[in-house]
Amino acid sequence: MSLFPYMYATGDTSEWERLSGKNCGYCAGTLADLREKVAAGRHAVGGNFEFEASGSSTFDGDEYFAWVVFIQHPSRALDESGELVEGFPETSRVRAQVSLIWDGAGWTVDGVDPRKLGTL
Repeated sequence: MSLFPYMYATGDTSEWERLSGKNCGYCAGTLADLREKVAAGRHAVGGNFEFEASGSSTFDGDEYFAWVVFIQHPSRALDESGELVEGFPETSRVRAQVSLIWDGAGWTVDGVDPRKLGTL
């Protein structure tokens, strides 16, 4: 989850792509959204995540479930000239459930379900 603000600020998706499993619709959707914004000359400023809590459990020998609760700080989408395109002024508390797969060599993300818990 901490890659999200970095990707939107820099356009660098290499680590996101490496960790994204082939069945992760959230991962693919986020990547498509970012590519569209980068093609339009946009990037983000702000939007950092502040992690509050986390936990995990095993589903079976190869699949794990994790959850994180984090604060997402305000951000702004800027165009190539630095002009504001869109603002996201809210500070939100979010809980994300993440399905992870261990293939013996590394982890991949199989699914993500973020839910906004409230605005601070």
